[in-house]
Amino acid sequence: MKSLNSVQYYPDLKVWKILDPEGKYERTYNRYAHVWVQVAAGETRFEFKQNDVFILYITPEDLRKVGVRYVLSNGPLPAQSEIMKEIDRVDADNLYIYEIKA
Repeated sequence: MKSLNSVQYYPDLKVWKILDPEGKYERTYNRYAHVWVQVAAGETRFEFKQNDVFILYITPEDLRKVGVRYVLSNGPLPAQSEIMKEIDRVDADNLYIYEIKA
């Protein structure tokens, strides 16, 4: 996986099926879409925002499931865990880099 947030001309069904094995959110992600990602506690879910845009709220555990290794964030993330650790930051730009433990 090169980037989880992106513009997907074709949905990455392989990844979405890992996160949504029953297809509960298939109508949201099975389309051309701008994918916004937000690391969140609780349960991974997809939220339809508007035509061609959805938000993926994803847990650190599920980031690991789909092979994400690093997270770049504009600001600190409150959802840190044993799986996701801050490894660097650029204070001048408010950028934070987190590593997802394998």
